Amino acid sequence: MLDYKTYDEQINILLNRGMIIFDVDAAKEALMRHNYYNIINGYKDLFILKGSNPEKYILGTTFDEIYAMHQFDKTLRHDLSHYLTLIERTFKSVLAHKFAYANQNNAIDFYLDIANYNPRRTVQTSQLITKLSDELDYAISKSNPMILHYKSKYNFVPIWVFINIISFGTLSKMYECLPSKVRDSIAVEISQISGVKLFPDTIQNALSVLVFLRNKCAHDQRIYDFNTFPTNIKPNSFTIRHLGNVTNIQSLFGTLSCFSFFIKPLEFSRFIKNFKNTVKEFFTYIHSIPNQSILDKMGVPQSFLS
Repeated sequence: MLDYKTYDEQINILLNRGMIIFDVDAAKEALMRHNYYNIINGYKDLFILKGSNPEKYILGTTFDEIYAMHQFDKTLRHDLSHYLTLIERTFKSVLAHKFAYANQNNAIDFYLDIANYNPRRTVQTSQLITKLSDELDYAISKSNPMILHYKSKYNFVPIWVFINIISFGTLSKMYECLPSKVRDSIAVEISQISGVKLFPDTIQNALSVLVFLRNKCAHDQRIYDFNTFPTNIKPNSFTIRHLGNVTNIQSLFGTLSCFSFFIKPLEFSRFIKNFKNTVKEFFTYIHSIPNQSILDKMGVPQSFLS
């Protein structure tokens, strides 16, 4: 559907391809609010009859099912974003505290000095400091009140204030460039929060995955079939107890293990329970295709829902 189509013409295209639409007015309103591409092209794949040309929907496919998938994905993004924000806030606090402790006798803007980072990562650190300086300048140009307060009153911005304005991606790069002792001390404190024994490389890998997921959530991209890049993160006894035997660690479900590294066990348990309930409620709207076809895309083992 490359040419312009009215909402009535879009409805006719779906009907001609075998989709059932119980309430045409409601379907047109949904297309009006979210547009055809975001609903249909975004979530139709599992409902298309394999090998059909021209494209046909599996017998019994309804508009309500595909729209339910669209809304389900939206709910997932909302819920995951909440916990990603919590993780980012916690990690920023711990990093700022440990980095400041390691630089008590250094200049007040020590985080902009390459000498205070890992000497084996000179190139990465140089790029990081440029990024940090740019983000600081941007905050000043936008009259960020907390940044301007410290700049005008003290002529510097302490790291525990500055850390709040950097992005999650920059935070991950910052951790990567820290001296080994600081990285280790951060890993110890994060382990105490989560109850999971962590090493710096595990934290670094997890942060990279979560930054990737956060970016997709922030840009309203489809995530139920999320697949990250190859990772060395392995399931541990804690995540196996909550998630079951995850075979595809790169899937959306597999990445949930990364959440367990940064939040308290009780909070993680609540998170997983909410995730399970969201999936179960969504499946009440699905009738034309097997639930397992969706679970496979998400990397969720059938045993998880039982």
